[in-house]
Amino acid sequence: MTTASNAIRAITASFKAQAQQKTDKAAQWKARLIDLKQRNPCNPVKEAKPQDRYQILSKEARELTAKTQEFEDAVYDLKAVNSNAKANQDTRTPLELLDLIVTKGCEVMATLDRLWM
Repeated sequence: MTTASNAIRAITASFKAQAQQKTDKAAQWKARLIDLKQRNPCNPVKEAKPQDRYQILSKEARELTAKTQEFEDAVYDLKAVNSNAKANQDTRTPLELLDLIVTKGCEVMATLDRLWM
């Protein structure tokens, strides 16, 4: 393991832990909100603080989860690659390429001469 991958794993673990803490706190605030709504169904003033706190914590947890996913996607950027496929590389030399260009140019000129006559 490289130190870079260890560092990134530590960062993602930290983000995951923070996201879990925020999710747990949001669940506690959600429970308080439900309890308040059951005890006082017609009092929106008392529901405002727990509702706001729940929404803020939920948003922060989602952002941390997204940030964790970004880090993991960057580290483990896996692409579908066929390891058995042959590489198609042009092995011609520059002189061979120039000769090919001249030959093809002559063919084009001959074709144009036939079309114009």
